Amino acid sequence: MTKRRKSLLLRLGMAMAGITTLALIGMLSSVLIARTLDGFAAAINQAGTLRMQSYRIASSLIHAERESERRARITTEQLVEEYNQRLLSPRIHNVLDKGASDRVTQAYLAVEQHWQSQMEPPLQAYIAAQKQPFDKPDTEQQRAFYLAHVDRFVEDIHFFVKMLELDAEEKTQQLHLIQLISLVLTL
Repeated sequence: MTKRRKSLLLRLGMAMAGITTLALIGMLSSVLIARTLDGFAAAINQAGTLRMQSYRIASSLIHAERESERRARITTEQLVEEYNQRLLSPRIHNVLDKGASDRVTQAYLAVEQHWQSQMEPPLQAYIAAQKQPFDKPDTEQQRAFYLAHVDRFVEDIHFFVKMLELDAEEKTQQLHLIQLISLVLTL
């Protein structure tokens, strides 16, 4: 009888240890996935502001004709500076550094490269031309280029936002799956 009792207690102890181990693994996995999700909402919001900022720059270029040259230049210069700050924001880079998917990283790099190689240079040329005290060069070409390409650029930003959203949704689904598996195995 004592042998049976020990055997029963051993089985019960093993079952409890197994359940406890499964619960700990489930909790640990949930914490790890939740940590990777930390900051995604802020990154999605920050990425969304890049779209708005692109259109604010376009608006400043459109309304530049109505404003004084100095004021138009200062407004555009400030908006471009704000754009660069938003693009390099810790909110976005924290998510990228935590292990965002390759598609998120590639979408961000595409936006960054498009900005630095195509969108920002004409704006900087426009700002520099506006600073000239005499013989101001014609800035219409730079303005027209940005305005003609801003919608396509915003599409790239929108794709980046969409990839961030999909990544966050997939991580949330992983979290739900781990919790469901832990629950089923525990029962």
